[in-house]
This record gives sequence, structure tokens and C-alpha cells, in this order.
Amino acid sequence: MSVARAPVKSVLEAAFASPIPHTVPFEKFYQGSWDLQPGMGGASTDLNPTAQYRGYLNVHYNIALQRYVMITSDDTNFAYYESVDGLNWTSAQFLGAFGNPGTGTDEIAPYPTSVGLGDDPSILGSTFYVYYVHLGLEGGNLPRKNDSLRRLTITCP
Repeated sequence: MSVARAPVKSVLEAAFASPIPHTVPFEKFYQGSWDLQPGMGGASTDLNPTAQYRGYLNVHYNIALQRYVMITSDDTNFAYYESVDGLNWTSAQFLGAFGNPGTGTDEIAPYPTSVGLGDDPSILGSTFYVYYVHLGLEGGNLPRKNDSLRRLTITCP
């Protein structure tokens, strides 16, 4: 997992205050600094190099915990991580296995998406949902009979 940033004021001015909307350069976090690498093509530091579960990820701010929450899926296993600053992450807390690869009825569970229950669904609270797609991989025809959108409920102390 890597991260890039640009000043909000610059992004908004480029998009809305300029007679010709344009993009602004982002910078990637690399070896403890934001000032070394361009967002496009530059190097970046893996912010969670010892993560047990890698793959699809989703990060949102949790107002109840006052920290960022990351949910990951490696197509089967879901894990939960927290960070106060978005740069340093806790070890994984295993949430469960929701796919069945290699069993003959291969199923995967990618694309976790956290959704808050308040007025702004992008901000999580003490309880929030994680939606994911559950895909049965039998045959190549779409839609497949076992495909579905599923939901977990996560409650934080």
C-alpha cells in the first residue's frame, strides 16, 4: 500500500477556479518524505510491508476511533488494520474467510468497500458495513448463478 497527496487548495483551484481545468502534481510518500517522488511514475514506500493479507484494500476514516481503518481481501481472507496517521498501520486482525478457492466450487470475495451508517457514508463510526462481491467461478458465463453482493457488519469497541 502506498499513498500520494497534493494540497487540497491546489486541487480545487485547478478544477474549479481556473478558466481551463487542469490537474496538479501529486507527490508520493517515499522513505519518510513527501518531497522526493512524483505521483505519476515515482517510487513509493510500502506502508504495510509485513501485512499478512494483501490484495484489494479500502481505507476510510473512523470518527469514533479517531483513526483510519483499512479492510483488505486477498480474494478469500478479510483483515482489519488501523492507523492514527495513515502512514503507520497495526498488525492484521483476521475477520474471516469468505471465499472457497481450490475446493472444486471455487468462490472468491474481492472488492471490500467500507460504508458508514451516518449522513456521510465515507466516514465510519463505531459500527459500519463492509460490502463485497461474492463470485462463484464455475464456468465463464456472466452472470453466474452464485454471484452476489454481500455485507459484513463491523462493530468496534
